[in-house]
Amino acid sequence: MSEFTIKSNNSDLCLRLTNVKGDYFTAQVISNRLSAHISVWAYSDSYGFADFFDWLAIQDKPWDGEQCWQSLEGEFKVAATCSSLGVIMFKVYFEHFGDDEDWKIETEIRSEMGQMPELARTARIFFGKSPV
Repeated sequence: MSEFTIKSNNSDLCLRLTNVKGDYFTAQVISNRLSAHISVWAYSDSYGFADFFDWLAIQDKPWDGEQCWQSLEGEFKVAATCSSLGVIMFKVYFEHFGDDEDWKIETEIRSEMGQMPELARTARIFFGKSPV
């Protein structure tokens, strides 16, 4: 599979991961009003992203607090919360640092518990099987 996508239930906003090559992949947030991408270095923890979605998929009821995954260098983070009605809010963070002009983006993508099994399946296909 060449990409992993989370589409909002409320708008045209989506998170798209593409171009996985070894320890790197590209993360994009895209809508009519916003477009940003960042190259993510996950080192060996890209499988952890798929593990994160596996965990979300096996939840049979809403959970308390925030669950998250972030890249080794912290330039990309996805945090998930779940309402009592099963609405999942993904907070997506991009941070670009090290050049003359640093920047940050934070946005939210609305989903639901029923979509987690398919997202987990496509995340695992995108990143491949965990070596552990």
